[in-house]
Amino acid sequence: MPGQNNMNKQKLSAVCLFILFFCVFSQPSNSTAHALEKNVSIGVLAKRGETIAHDRWDATAKYLSREVKGYNFRIVPLGFDDIFKAAENGSVDFFITNSAYYVALEYDFGAKRIATLTNEYKGKTTEFFAGVVFTKKNREDVNSFKDLKGKSFMAVDPFSFGGWLVAKREFLSAEINPDEDFSKLLFGETHDAVVLAVKNGDVDVGTVRTGTLERMESEGLININNFKIINKQNYENFPFVSSTRFYPEWPISKAAHTDTALAEKVLVVLLNMQPDSKTAKNAHLAGWTIPDNYQSVEDCLKAVMVRPFENWGEITLKDILRQYGVWFFVVVTLPVFVFLLLAIRQRDILKIKNAEISKSEENLRTTLNSIGDAVISTDSRGRIERMNPVAEKLTGWDIADAVKKPLYEIFEIRNAQTGKRIKNPTEKVINIGRVIGLANHTLLVSKDGNEYQIADSAAPIKNKDGEITGVVMVFRDVTEEYNMREALKESREKYKTLYDNAPLSYQSLDEKGYIIDVNPAWLRTFGYSKDEVVGSWIGDFLHPDFRKNFARKFEIFKKRGYAHDVHLKIRHKDGHYIDMLQEGSIGYYEDGSFKQTYCVLKDITDRLKAEEALKKSNRALKTLSACNETMVWAKSEKELLNDICRIIVEEGDYKLAWVGVVQHDEDKTVKPVAHYGFKDDYLENVKISWGDNPKGRGPTGKCIREGVPEICRDILTDPEYKVWRDEALKRGYKSSIALPLKEAGEVFGALNIYAKDPDAFGRDELRLLENLAGDLSYGIRMFRIREERKRARNELFRMQKLESVGTLAAGIAHDFNNLLTALFGNISLAKMKLKADHPAYEALNSAEKAMDRATSLTNQLLTFSKGGEPLKKKVEIDVIVKKTVEFDLSGSNVKAVFEQKENLWPVLADKGQIQQVISNLVINAKQAMPEGGHFYVTMENVDTEKSEIPAVKEGKYVRISFKDEGVGIKKKDIGKIFDPFFTTKEIGSGLGLATAYSIIRKHGGYIDVESTPGMGTTFFVYLPAVSREESDKKTYVRQFKKDKRLRVLLMDDDDLICDSVKIYFENFNFIVDCVPDGETALEEYKNLWKEGKRYDVVIMDLTIPKGMGGEETVCKLLEIDPDAVCMVSSGYTDDPVMAYYEDYGFKGALTKPFHLEELKDLLRKL
Repeated sequence: MPGQNNMNKQKLSAVCLFILFFCVFSQPSNSTAHALEKNVSIGVLAKRGETIAHDRWDATAKYLSREVKGYNFRIVPLGFDDIFKAAENGSVDFFITNSAYYVALEYDFGAKRIATLTNEYKGKTTEFFAGVVFTKKNREDVNSFKDLKGKSFMAVDPFSFGGWLVAKREFLSAEINPDEDFSKLLFGETHDAVVLAVKNGDVDVGTVRTGTLERMESEGLININNFKIINKQNYENFPFVSSTRFYPEWPISKAAHTDTALAEKVLVVLLNMQPDSKTAKNAHLAGWTIPDNYQSVEDCLKAVMVRPFENWGEITLKDILRQYGVWFFVVVTLPVFVFLLLAIRQRDILKIKNAEISKSEENLRTTLNSIGDAVISTDSRGRIERMNPVAEKLTGWDIADAVKKPLYEIFEIRNAQTGKRIKNPTEKVINIGRVIGLANHTLLVSKDGNEYQIADSAAPIKNKDGEITGVVMVFRDVTEEYNMREALKESREKYKTLYDNAPLSYQSLDEKGYIIDVNPAWLRTFGYSKDEVVGSWIGDFLHPDFRKNFARKFEIFKKRGYAHDVHLKIRHKDGHYIDMLQEGSIGYYEDGSFKQTYCVLKDITDRLKAEEALKKSNRALKTLSACNETMVWAKSEKELLNDICRIIVEEGDYKLAWVGVVQHDEDKTVKPVAHYGFKDDYLENVKISWGDNPKGRGPTGKCIREGVPEICRDILTDPEYKVWRDEALKRGYKSSIALPLKEAGEVFGALNIYAKDPDAFGRDELRLLENLAGDLSYGIRMFRIREERKRARNELFRMQKLESVGTLAAGIAHDFNNLLTALFGNISLAKMKLKADHPAYEALNSAEKAMDRATSLTNQLLTFSKGGEPLKKKVEIDVIVKKTVEFDLSGSNVKAVFEQKENLWPVLADKGQIQQVISNLVINAKQAMPEGGHFYVTMENVDTEKSEIPAVKEGKYVRISFKDEGVGIKKKDIGKIFDPFFTTKEIGSGLGLATAYSIIRKHGGYIDVESTPGMGTTFFVYLPAVSREESDKKTYVRQFKKDKRLRVLLMDDDDLICDSVKIYFENFNFIVDCVPDGETALEEYKNLWKEGKRYDVVIMDLTIPKGMGGEETVCKLLEIDPDAVCMVSSGYTDDPVMAYYEDYGFKGALTKPFHLEELKDLLRKL
């Protein structure tokens, strides 16, 4: 393979040859004598952009800054057009460019190469590159260079060497003119752009430098198998696909102004760069070597005629005159002086050559004397020509004595291990014509008998025709290094013995966590063979819980440089996991980059089991102690339950704790009332029952049904946990326990605890948790007793306040209602005397409306009086609620939303009073939402075996919820809203909610409220339900002829009422007799009864202060006439007689005040 032998050159063996050439053509600089650090710029051809250039070469600049003392190197990315500008203005001290740019820099600006980079791919290194011409694999019409005619073609840049010029040279050799034969010639500016253009079908064929396709495939951008390589070359040991001749890789060169001494330092540092160092990896190379011969690059540039050979081969008249003008003049005009001129010219040339040779010899001597390694050069017969001082010192020979002597006399080398003499290398170098290296154990014996361990190599010296004219030996004293290496080898053998026989497991990982090595103890502990683990990622052997955090913790390990007491769970070959404790440290390369980890592991399985058992008992005991303390200081049941759950999670190190209370609904659900530790609404997503159904067969349901603790030891495998498994595992719950909460031997709930590990609840821990559940049950019972007493006191206080208002109101309202009745009667009489268009008629209507409002106020006051009962009948409450709400919201900007459960039970209720309650709540909601909103009404059945509704007995109820979206009620006001005359409104009597409270209580129900300021208010109304089979009370109805003249006996001590009623009804042909008390009424009835007649209706005032009232009178009257039709009338609407009039012998009840028109219609019905 052309040029491939150069890949094996040893670095220091060729230093001499290069520096000889370098010094001859370089001018020394005095700029190095600076005491302070100096900035040095390295211009880099940024073929893929500035960012990538910095990413690739900044590490090299840092490396040089660290190794070359007194200088600060920095990278300057340069575009294709910027290279020559930088060289021209001298802004850059070194160049890293492609080979073509280097040749142009050398010819035009005097740049000198100092090293050539070595590339690496898949373990193979190379100092050469080529071009690759390619098309898509499915292009059957393109198989050789000749097929390119008429095709579209893309290259990188007109001056890109690997990306165009090397291919162009091959095309010209194949008689293809790219400018004429291609249908289209494009330039993509970057190598990647060219590849993607061919891949996407934008062009037929493209060319890039070798290695581009392989790199893009490794980056996941292409599949190299989708391309066809044109004119494919098969070079031995070359790692890339190629289509052209080989050319030397990119060089680093110094600018003409750059100090030679600095360049030498840079060269030495670059040659010492390790292939596996971070600097080399960042630059994507395997290191640097001595500079190659760039003649092949120059030949290529001449062939394609680009800078600096744009005019190569052209001869102009000006060139002829400049080169041969003098001779032309001499031949034509002065032939006599030809010989003289030639002689003079030859003499001058000889002087110049002699001066150059002298200078070259001086530079050579200076260079040889400056090189730190020993250098010996010979002629082609192996006789010594030159030696530098280092070689004189190591061989013990002076150059004057050694010149012309055979090398083997001066350079005696032996095998350090066997002591045998080694054949001199010059003969072999001359025979094979390439570089050879000395053996690892080469010993140099000096003239005075001293022995030195040496290294490196011998290389041929060739003239311009390639003929070998001598050999150069470059070697150095490595005795100290050799002795250290041998000592290290011995130490390694000792440590390997210890390593292989150590009782503890050892493992070593690379930078990504892949296993580099393990010792026999590791293999015995985990049951694997070495082939099964080396090269594998350590995370594949870790327990999933440890694997998910491994990458993060491994980065911390690398950053800190050590690991102490790190717990790992590593999988045995048979599948079980072993708990290990790891101690480790990080090993580094000389440049500070990561090398590998060194870790020792100890089996701690037995220790952890013992610690876990003790930990479980201790945490349960600690939890029990903390919970008992909380029970002493808790101020409410809610606070107690929340604190208990919190302590169980925080002190007990559990994942979740919650308390569930038994619900006596159709589904027998368990209602969570306290919890701590869960995420993502776990308890809302899982529904748990205590019934014998799929949702009740978990630990909680079974615990409540059977009254004993229930444990799920492994949520993952327990078949009864299937309903909740996914939600539980998602949150890290692995096992759980449910403990019954009891009162008087009956289970009312359960304490539920979830753990992060399977089988987390041991025997001792269970016993302590049972004690905790018992203590919690007792604490809950005490708080409930205390709460019941508090509620009872509050209820009693509230009822006493209402009754005190009612006592006052009853006395006032009775007399006031009598007055109102008289007023209603007289107004009705007045209206009868007037026509509807009379001016006074409308005033009388207004007066009636005002008295209606007064009547409403007195009725509200009377609802507070002691002993008053509503007139209850069985009603369909949903109909009443819907009609009342819709009516009260009609015309407003509030929208009602109803939700009703199926088969709503009927209730016994006073329809009018319930409507009054609903209206009060609707009015409050409208006032709370002036901007409008929604009013949510929910109706459902509630069956309480044990009273869950404060101050309400066990039984069946219909619960009606009224929820608004208003401003809410302040916390300081919510306890007062049911008090009479309490209001927060500018307009209002403060009787609305007090009236509602009194009505619901007298119905045997309960009203409660919940409110959050700014969020709205919800009222809960509970009304006792009845079965649908229960019958309504029968109402007495006597049929009268519509036009019959009725005889009415009115018993009332108020003359105003008697007069107004009598006058009014006589206008309708009624016969009305009025009496002031019961005695007179009985006497009047008896007198008429004796005549064989009876009163059609007897209206009795319930209360006669100075005589017999209606209750006593009706009993005696019915003794006279059992079929008598009697009606009770009173302003005391709270009297039981008014509510249960039929039980007292009445056929109807009339509440004062009343309209005479209403009384007339009622009498007709009776």
